[in-house]
Amino acid sequence: MIDCDLLLQTLLSIQPRSEHDGGCYAVRAIPLKGQVGWIGRNSNSGAAFLLVASEERDRPPAISLPQIRVRHGLRVSIDDGTSQREVRVSLLECLAQDDATIKLFVRTIASVLEDEDSPIGPQSVVELVERLLDLFRDYSLAGDAEILGLWAELLLIAHSPNPADLARHWRSHSGSRYDFGSDTERIDVKATTSALRHHELNYNQAVPPAGVAAAFVSIMTEQVSQGTSVGLLWDRVLDLAPTSQARIDRLCIQALGRDWQIARDTSYDLAKALSTLAVYPADAVPHLSFLPPGVIRARFVSDFAMGKTWQGKAPTPGGLIDLALSCVTSSGR
Repeated sequence: MIDCDLLLQTLLSIQPRSEHDGGCYAVRAIPLKGQVGWIGRNSNSGAAFLLVASEERDRPPAISLPQIRVRHGLRVSIDDGTSQREVRVSLLECLAQDDATIKLFVRTIASVLEDEDSPIGPQSVVELVERLLDLFRDYSLAGDAEILGLWAELLLIAHSPNPADLARHWRSHSGSRYDFGSDTERIDVKATTSALRHHELNYNQAVPPAGVAAAFVSIMTEQVSQGTSVGLLWDRVLDLAPTSQARIDRLCIQALGRDWQIARDTSYDLAKALSTLAVYPADAVPHLSFLPPGVIRARFVSDFAMGKTWQGKAPTPGGLIDLALSCVTSSGR
């Protein structure tokens, strides 16, 4: 069993010795099925995993990004606190030194190792590399709208009565027009820092597929220096939905982009957001009911203040819309 919190505590206890150069790693053993592995660091890395793969052939290629580096079949020197020796390993390094990046790196690798039912083989290492690439590749920079949108979606998950279920349905299908989706229900979260409840929609969101109930969650807030940060909600959702941690990390970083460490500190007014949170049926807000011939797609700004909030019961007890409506109830309105 790989305990991520224990790994982080172990890493914090490791201090590379001043006489170690970049080729020597101060390490501690980690529990792996039927083989040896270590977590550690040296003078150049914030964290490193050193894994002795069960097979030497079919090694995946090395990768090098600004924040991570992965090399295979590498001979390095390790110091476990009692002796120093050389070993040949797959070396996965986090080159960044900030806490948020190190925690993400350790959590990502721990999640893959925890799922392994047998000693680590080439395919396991390939999956590790793919997970790391998915998180740390050079995404474009996020704008204010993307940061606010992510914050609002995390808020909805964190304050729902069943965060784990809502997280499981969060952006579960790539290319979906909604933030949350099941076979029969869809939710899209709209957030604004304006004094007006104006939200941008696309035509397909306002006209859901036949047999599907769709709703918009509208949130009004403002950016404040001492508010609730993206990072705080991100970490809270990780705790509330432990089985979806890998997806949560990936979705957050994709939304925040290249400077995700900085964007984590962006804060908004939580009390205002909860007090203004409202749920609207998709067909109860001003929208285009049809597209003229030759118009393939359309985006428009809708004044939700002219619409009607959800009245009555949700279509499915415990469903996505029911979870959203519960957030309205729990806010005391």
